[in-house]
Amino acid sequence: MKKIFLIALLQLFSSAYAQTFHEIGFFGEIVNAEYLNSDTLVIVANSSDYHVLFYSVSKKVVLDKFLRDGNGPNEAKKIDFASISEGSLFIKESNGQFSRLKLDTKEVEFEKIVLQDRIHFFHFYKDKIVASVKTFINPAKLDANSTIDVAFILDKLTFEISDTISVPYSTIDISKVDRIAKIKGLILNTNVLKDSDSTFFFSHEGSTRIIRFKKQTVLKSYPLDIPNLFQTHVVNNASYGFGIKTPPTFTKFYFYSRIPDSQKFGFSFGNSTLGIPYGFAEYSPELDKFNYVFFSNSDIPFTNDFCFSKKGDERDMIVYEKRFKNEGTLYIDR
Repeated sequence: MKKIFLIALLQLFSSAYAQTFHEIGFFGEIVNAEYLNSDTLVIVANSSDYHVLFYSVSKKVVLDKFLRDGNGPNEAKKIDFASISEGSLFIKESNGQFSRLKLDTKEVEFEKIVLQDRIHFFHFYKDKIVASVKTFINPAKLDANSTIDVAFILDKLTFEISDTISVPYSTIDISKVDRIAKIKGLILNTNVLKDSDSTFFFSHEGSTRIIRFKKQTVLKSYPLDIPNLFQTHVVNNASYGFGIKTPPTFTKFYFYSRIPDSQKFGFSFGNSTLGIPYGFAEYSPELDKFNYVFFSNSDIPFTNDFCFSKKGDERDMIVYEKRFKNEGTLYIDR
């Protein structure tokens, strides 16, 4: 089993990062890492006896570990995604189990199978959970009047579905791909971030833009300003028939401010094989645009997609590389 190491990173904040690395620990397969307070990281990981670690950045030690690997009470198996809200850690397991764990007692207080493992990732909006989903579509049977479900609104306490977010099929990138009707079925990983009661940002796997909707009306389109992206296209394989090839764009949005109703979020990108530079984009609500920051490939040893989170408006940034189903290196950028 491959190990994962945590590194303290010192840098100057600019459009290109310059940094120095200091190794400070080893971890398992990282799922998520967020600040609990000014010094403590909550690290959620697989590949070890415990899934949740409290890590002191200043002392460079693991303070506590809990949520044992298993199928019993206060245990979890393979975790796909996790995030913190109001003192609770919400986790989604690969079997579809959705759980809420109190970080003060370190015990699971509620769990339930939700959407039969369709949740791609989730974020919090007010007292709700916005769950972006893996949506099965059959382009051959969709037309200009079709809509597709891209996210579900869940109650934070009961995990019951209270609403559905849908978009017109004709407005999204996959509908505009040449010969897309040749594809009889595909699973679309959606990315939805709700920023007000009536508006949300949307993209999907393989899209080269982000769309802001008000209900089902397009407000604005934001092309991804990332070098060397290619357009999603249909391919015809002599042995397997028609298939689809998508660019390796971002996999999910990341909220990094705990301020209620904050619009501060971003996404990461990068692929060394295809020559796509590593970096992240942050949305500026004041300017209504995405600001891009590129890492220097000579300084950061990324070889795969990576994820990030930030501590409010501060400069601190956590970066963890995705390798072999999220396995990779965790860095702290201070």
